[in-house]
Amino acid sequence: MFAGAALAVAVGGGVLWAYGLAVWQPVTEASGFAENDTYWARDVRWAAATAAVGALLALTRGDRRVLYGAGAWLAADLVLDRAGVTPWPVLALIPAVLLLRPYRANRLVLTTAAAVCAATAPVAAMVESPTDTEAALVPSRLAAAVLLVLAAVGCALAAAPSRATARLGVAAVVGVVAAGAVAAFAASSGELLPGALIGGGLVAAVWALTGPWPGWPRLLGVLGAVLVGYPLLVSVAAFAQIFVPVAALFTALAGSPAVNSADSDVLYVAVGIVPGLVFAVAAAVGRRLDDVVPAGPGAQPHAA
Repeated sequence: MFAGAALAVAVGGGVLWAYGLAVWQPVTEASGFAENDTYWARDVRWAAATAAVGALLALTRGDRRVLYGAGAWLAADLVLDRAGVTPWPVLALIPAVLLLRPYRANRLVLTTAAAVCAATAPVAAMVESPTDTEAALVPSRLAAAVLLVLAAVGCALAAAPSRATARLGVAAVVGVVAAGAVAAFAASSGELLPGALIGGGLVAAVWALTGPWPGWPRLLGVLGAVLVGYPLLVSVAAFAQIFVPVAALFTALAGSPAVNSADSDVLYVAVGIVPGLVFAVAAAVGRRLDDVVPAGPGAQPHAA
């Protein structure tokens, strides 16, 4: 059942990516200079591809070869976008992942993927267009955000030390509540505060699912830190793109018109990936310290 759900999310992300590249991207191409959020279709399809990669990592228990495939997928996106070639044949490669011989679960890769997908979900729900009147904008960003939530929960479960009934129940509740919240958020105006609450809560939830369950004081401490850190890191990642033109580079590689100098070319997926990576590193360091530093006299190991 878990494998089937993960494969369904991966295929869903792949289909959304391909449809975005084949149908929405040509419509968004500017004839002259582009403006803010002209390339919203790119943001949506890259969010969908991120969800698909996360689901494939959950399916393969964190196989690093999926990450190599993600790099090839990004290159294929740029080439197909530049050439204007239909992307549908690429989807045939997704089921090929089932042929990979699974290794022992790579919990670091899975935990990182869970954090990245969780942190990117609310950002994907905030994707905008120059007019915000495109019929496909809201349903596409909603679908991408929900797929990211499901991929995050899937990676967290794959990284978990056990799949006890209680943990599966909590994961199901987290998935349903977070998917509903991010869907409602995507359908709304996309204010930062609700997005910060959803992102912070989801990151804290997947952190709890990926490891031995902590006591309530520690969980509340992590939740507080993430709720403060998430909007800060999102703001920094967005602001940094003014000085590090990552989006402009990909726009040029895809052969699309540049955004005019009065506006900014921002890559939404990068705004979510950066906080996810920071939280993943912090979680890894914290758990490594738990393994090395005694918690105190009479301390007992965490229960799985």
